[in-house]
Amino acid sequence: MKSFFSKYGGGILLLLLAVLFLSLPAGYENEAFAKGAFLTAFVSSLAWTILAFYLMRDHQVMKVLFFTIVFVLFALETAVYLRFGSRVDANIITLLMQTDWAEAREFISAYLLDWKILCSFLCVVGVYYLLIYVLKRIHIKYLVQSKLFRILSLPVIGLGLSLPCLSIPTTMGKNPIVGIYDAIQFVRNSHGDVDQFVSMIDKIEIYSDSCKHLSPTIVLVVGESFNKHRSSLYGYALPTNPLFTKEKNLVLFTHANTPVCYTSGAMRYIFSLKSCDLGGADSAQYVLFPAVFKKASFKVAYFDNQYTRSRGGEADYGCSYFFSPKYINDHCFDFRNETLEEYDGDFISGYKSRFLKNGASLNIIHLKGQHFQAMKRYPPDFAYFKISDIQRNDLDDSEKQKMVEYDNATRYNDYVMRMILDEFRNDDAVVIYLSDHGENIYDGVGHRYGRNVGELYDAESKYNVREIPFMIWCTDTFINKRPEVYDKIKRARELPVCLDDVAYLLFDLGHIDFNYHKPERSVINPQYHPHKTIVE
Repeated sequence: MKSFFSKYGGGILLLLLAVLFLSLPAGYENEAFAKGAFLTAFVSSLAWTILAFYLMRDHQVMKVLFFTIVFVLFALETAVYLRFGSRVDANIITLLMQTDWAEAREFISAYLLDWKILCSFLCVVGVYYLLIYVLKRIHIKYLVQSKLFRILSLPVIGLGLSLPCLSIPTTMGKNPIVGIYDAIQFVRNSHGDVDQFVSMIDKIEIYSDSCKHLSPTIVLVVGESFNKHRSSLYGYALPTNPLFTKEKNLVLFTHANTPVCYTSGAMRYIFSLKSCDLGGADSAQYVLFPAVFKKASFKVAYFDNQYTRSRGGEADYGCSYFFSPKYINDHCFDFRNETLEEYDGDFISGYKSRFLKNGASLNIIHLKGQHFQAMKRYPPDFAYFKISDIQRNDLDDSEKQKMVEYDNATRYNDYVMRMILDEFRNDDAVVIYLSDHGENIYDGVGHRYGRNVGELYDAESKYNVREIPFMIWCTDTFINKRPEVYDKIKRARELPVCLDDVAYLLFDLGHIDFNYHKPERSVINPQYHPHKTIVE
């Protein structure tokens, strides 16, 4: 044993050190995914490092260069995480792109010319020189040449390199080399889209026969991860929507679908004129509907409890990056929130005074809803349901607890929606509610919880994830002034509708006609022609 460690111990130590440098930053991901992300990154980083060891086994300079790269990237990722709570992602890359010399000097003055930072930097440099000192005295060729290392290498390399191709939740774990490269590519591609969005804003032409003076206050509420089959509105046994159920002017749509199972894709379909059945051939996919409303002289406000427009302009890539550039933001919105709240109810309480209510106005509200993890989406005093309420013999208590937490989050969402409706109840207003996608909550033969990209084609995913709640609520004033519109809404309740049709419904409600309008895409329009929902 002593001879084994004297011969191979140094090489094993360097191997583990390199793997940890490469994989630890993956643990800086969102806490809900950190463990899985780290595990995935560890396996793939192990494969990368084994390959690197084979290449540099006889080259001292390559060994030093490799460890220098992984150490510097690890230090960079860690510093960014400690200071900004983020990895080196698209946000950080964009901030660097947009930073001029004046801002760079301010940053250095504010963050680097500090004795704590300087001491930390000196410590990092010291650790680096210690690492190089050790590197020069340890040989890895003995480890690489060993029979056991070669036997174990092939399956580890095969597994590590195949992980990115697997549709499992942990594939988000990326080492710094892959993560930074992907971030740069994403920014590059996304900025191409941003240019398209900007150019299309200038091409929007509002026709003179549009009648904004006839328009009500329009409210679009985008929920999150709402499985409609766990709503008492849609027949679920537990009272998850007791307040919504009492609304007499609520119209439920029974056949609404989404083409995606992730928020960023859904937001693109909701806010632009992108259609899931046309692919990338239609230039109208770069028309943003809030920009159309603004050009039609509407006031537009955007309240998002998941993302805000960052100081870095395009730096918000989490969900609606295409709104963040100043030109786009200024041509889409009159108001945007700058803060977030842990709970949607607190968010609405804080911003309800900024809701637009004077007709010819559009309020867009994006909630956290029932987003994973559901237990964090409602205050403790809203823990209404208990494990004993779940009458399922095929579930253990931990699974029943997750189901209970989801139902409690749905009931809290019901409360939040009542708060929103109450703000507009005495106005001439119409409120549209839909969710970006659904969620698997152990309701099916697959016994699934959550959702995975690539699992949208089977019957269980279609039922739980692709089908979404979609409803329209009108105030008494709206109905009295527009009984024919309310009748159209009620007649349309059983028509199939896709999430990407929402913008055209809003155009009809706002009496907006413009050069890219397609009346046949509005579910309440006599010309409406449903299209097939093509899943991404």
